[in-house]
Amino acid sequence: MKNTALQPRTLLIVVSTALVALFVAFFGEQTTQFLTSVISPVPEHAPFDGTVYPIKQVPNWVKLTETERKAPYSAIPADKLIQIPTYNPSRLAISDGNLKWNDPNDDAVRNEKITYSVPYLGDYRLDGLENTGSHPAVDIKVPEGTPMYSIANGTVIKAQISNGGFGNNIVIQHKNFPSLDDPNTKTTIFSNYSHLSVISVQVNQVVRKGDLIGFSGMTGTATTPHLHFQIDNDKAPWHPYWPFTGAEMRAAGYSFFEAINKGLGQNNAIANTINPLKYVQKYFGEQSLVASASGTVAPMPVSAVDPYDDLSFNIQLTSSQNVRENSEISAMLQAFNGNGTLLSAPQFNDQVSLSLLNSTGTLNRTVLSATDLQSGIVSDLRVNNLKPGKNKIIVRFRSREFSSPEFEVTAMPAPTPAPESTSVQTPVEAAPVVAPTEAPIVMLPVNQVVLPVLHFEIYQDKTIVALGDHVNLTVRALDENNAVVTTPLVFEVTPMLGVNPLNGVFSINDVTADLFVNGEMKVTFSPTVPGINDVFINYKGALYHTKPLQVTIPELRSAADTSSVKPFSDIEGGSTYFKALTELKAAGLVKGYEDGTFKPANTVTRAEAVTFILRGINQAVQDKLNLHFPDVSPEAWYAKYVSTAFEMGFVKGYPDGLFRPEATVTLAEFLTMLFVGSKTDIDPNVTMTLPIGAVPTEWYAPYLQEALRRDILATPDNNIINPSQPMTRGDIADVLYRIKNVSK
Repeated sequence: MKNTALQPRTLLIVVSTALVALFVAFFGEQTTQFLTSVISPVPEHAPFDGTVYPIKQVPNWVKLTETERKAPYSAIPADKLIQIPTYNPSRLAISDGNLKWNDPNDDAVRNEKITYSVPYLGDYRLDGLENTGSHPAVDIKVPEGTPMYSIANGTVIKAQISNGGFGNNIVIQHKNFPSLDDPNTKTTIFSNYSHLSVISVQVNQVVRKGDLIGFSGMTGTATTPHLHFQIDNDKAPWHPYWPFTGAEMRAAGYSFFEAINKGLGQNNAIANTINPLKYVQKYFGEQSLVASASGTVAPMPVSAVDPYDDLSFNIQLTSSQNVRENSEISAMLQAFNGNGTLLSAPQFNDQVSLSLLNSTGTLNRTVLSATDLQSGIVSDLRVNNLKPGKNKIIVRFRSREFSSPEFEVTAMPAPTPAPESTSVQTPVEAAPVVAPTEAPIVMLPVNQVVLPVLHFEIYQDKTIVALGDHVNLTVRALDENNAVVTTPLVFEVTPMLGVNPLNGVFSINDVTADLFVNGEMKVTFSPTVPGINDVFINYKGALYHTKPLQVTIPELRSAADTSSVKPFSDIEGGSTYFKALTELKAAGLVKGYEDGTFKPANTVTRAEAVTFILRGINQAVQDKLNLHFPDVSPEAWYAKYVSTAFEMGFVKGYPDGLFRPEATVTLAEFLTMLFVGSKTDIDPNVTMTLPIGAVPTEWYAPYLQEALRRDILATPDNNIINPSQPMTRGDIADVLYRIKNVSK
């Protein structure tokens, strides 16, 4: 075959394990295999020792003000947070019309109905009834930023950043656990936590019962902050499991929400999932029933070890460790649970005491309560009135003691007297008094120098970075008028670069004034652990943040965008596809022709597009052919791919019954096959304004809308798009590059 024809071994067929990981990371969901064949063995976790709820505290919703109902978890008053209520389907089924206001029991029922907004196998009608729909989980309504916990000992097998379907989600495998029906029967279950705002764990991390794993949000298909809490059994083919496909939904003539309300796939949900709260409550350790603040009875462990006995504290100096007397030392305290995760919303009653090792200064805070440690960080510690000598900040909690690094305060140098002359002076006439041409320089003590009011902005050149790569940061010093300070800087205390969690290193250790040129300082940050990082600069206890930085796994590592080496002989530095092809080739995701060219203008056939999508989602291709199209020969290389795609429901023939494998695939066809084949949740309602040329009532419109929302299409020229345009190799490369780099 000539070089001008696209071979399966070229762009669309060369799909490596990295591309598989890419598709799972991008589509967030329900790929038909979970890739257990291409990842390392799952580390063993501790044996089963009971369960805990995925959430400890929820708002007492009936007591909140309108403003508080929309507030994040950190802003909910402590006296309006209660222990999560028991999941009781019979109480959830009570009609709202039968509940009285200001009745303690009815208010408790109302609060449970709000908290467990969608019960197991329920619907979206908010009727509180189980078995009326096909929702395979329990939706727990909570404010954004509510801490999430592992329900039991297990190993994280998925920690995914995604803006579609389940959103940011975590899957934890629990091996050799008792089944829901019989405590003596051992099985494997998979707990799923979806729509999170922050993920605090990573794949292959072993977690213990009650470990903090993330924080609630409304990522993916969510209209309000909540936790989609689901448990899959060992029969589920992927995690989190979903009971119907997009093709099945469309074949039934339903929208997404209608399909849930009609119970589409309910038998699939029953076969592959279990009631998650029923499981948690059945095996909730040693239990005794106690009344919560809402009047609801909920199980609580008895004789439990106090979880705050093993708290640890890290005290960082956020200014220089060597200062002059009468200046200031600033510090930041971080509190960690026994498992090393940042403390969140603690509930202990005793106090954390702070003091100085030596009496050579004044500490601005000497006592911290649980309220001060709601976020696990106290960033406004300061030591003033410093006297010469060495010192440390000491933190004591219960029987444990921690200290900051040692800092040293040096004395102010004594003024140097003018030297006395020892030579013989010859008397001369007094010189006439002449007014000085410049005002005399007056040296003020350090503590009297008038300094500008400084604050900072910190920028980054990317929001997604591969592990092993780095992010370029620009720090700008601003005055009280938000103007960049271009004059030489003087710091009252030394600024400090930081990151939360502590998962990376900076190219400089100490921020000094001489590093700023015209008010700007350049620095790089190199992450060391995948996940979400919050990079900031701390000055006088105030934190100035970048946007959240997502660190991807090594398989998604990008090549340098500035490479001057041509990826292919026909791709020059000024080519539209230069950056995309440079990175994709370095990642092993594309190949060219034998002559070293790429030929980005060559079109892609329908058969080639089907092959690309199937291999990209790691779908096993059936050997048994079930051909439905007269123009697809059993001997054709693509026959089994077309047959498999047809059985999956994401390819159809033309009205004349033909498939036309050699016809070029159009933009509309490619997007439809891409999203349907990867089982991406698609909103069937077109609510955004589409580019000129796209008809919102056409079959392809929801898929085009999804592509535009995900930003995987180049911006249409003059906001004009042609859904019937043939896809070229360059177009496919551009889509692949955008999928790989789009901000999740």
